[in-house]
Amino acid sequence: MVNNIYSRSPYLIRVGVTASQTASKLELFLWKKGEVEPGTASYTLTKKAASTTQIDNVYDIAPFIRESITNSHFGIYAWDENAVSVADNWCNVRVKTYYATASSFTQSTNITYTATNGYTTYQTGMNGGQAFYPVFLMPNGGSNDWVTLLYNPNCSIVADTSIFDGSFISFLLEYNGTASYYTCDYVNVATGVTAWSYTINSTLGTPENFPLTATGSYLINVPLIEGTDSQSYNIYLRKKLYSNNSTLYSQYIGVYKLFTECKYDPVRVSYVGQAGGIEFITFFKAKEENISTKGTEYSRYNKFSYYGQSGVFYNTNDGQTNDFNVNGARTLKLNTGWVDENYKNKIQDLMLSENVMLYDLISNYRVQLKSKSIKLQSNLNDKNINYTIEFEIASNLINNVI
Repeated sequence: MVNNIYSRSPYLIRVGVTASQTASKLELFLWKKGEVEPGTASYTLTKKAASTTQIDNVYDIAPFIRESITNSHFGIYAWDENAVSVADNWCNVRVKTYYATASSFTQSTNITYTATNGYTTYQTGMNGGQAFYPVFLMPNGGSNDWVTLLYNPNCSIVADTSIFDGSFISFLLEYNGTASYYTCDYVNVATGVTAWSYTINSTLGTPENFPLTATGSYLINVPLIEGTDSQSYNIYLRKKLYSNNSTLYSQYIGVYKLFTECKYDPVRVSYVGQAGGIEFITFFKAKEENISTKGTEYSRYNKFSYYGQSGVFYNTNDGQTNDFNVNGARTLKLNTGWVDENYKNKIQDLMLSENVMLYDLISNYRVQLKSKSIKLQSNLNDKNINYTIEFEIASNLINNVI
């Protein structure tokens, strides 16, 4: 069983083997899915013991791991799990530790991990990662408050080719061979009937049958399904035996709700959440767009012209001041529409994200949150709950990339 490291919080490894230890060494190996584990360490760290009585050395490996995880928001469905865009969202980690009592080092541990660009909170204590599989890459391991949308201009639910196709559930799992396999099942809340089931196994398949090609760890992104307007679906990950298809365990992931919006053009925001997976929030209601510009003002030189023997004049159309290096930025103020009280978990997760993308029916944009503080609302105090958040497109209106 592999431990998953959340690399935005410190991950500390202590090396203190024997009372006669004089120094320690840590070798860190990092590689992505589809790459071969490196033969030599990506990073080698060494420390000397502080004294003969203070022999413990502590290493924080999280900053080195973060450099290997860049997070991609696109093209990362599970049937193409070796693609670069999938591999960018996590990495494999091997840590070897050594201690020295004289002039040479002796190996003490050799442990493998997976890692995502997530974080832990202060209240949970030291970052111990998540020591069981599957690892659900969602807030708190499953926030039970997803709301997404399948939408078209005619206000009807459409198939997976809709403009809002691309939302998915992310989780890491460890595959140990052909004795068992996984299914991700969508169960209609009202009827209890399984509306759709995705199979995750060792055979080649279609987008509805995700292949696991070898033993090891996998990042699986299961698409959110089409369905009926206003329906809700409970999502389960189930591990089953090949021999008789019996269920070894069933893990509840969360609830998925479908809505249509006929008045406004919804906007989908994707972001890297607390557990390091790609999360989605659909802002259904009113959208306000603004631009702001800035530049440097300078005083113009008014060129004189002459006429006759003594006449002097200048062109009054030139003016006396002007701007240069003018550029602008675009901002969007979005509204969620009425949401449940526990939606504050997703809003907090979004506010703490360092990697946010926005899709406004025209294009995808990297954005930054212009809103730096927000009230987390409750039904008791606020009755109906709507969140308004302002985003700034993270690029200038005029291309000045050099």
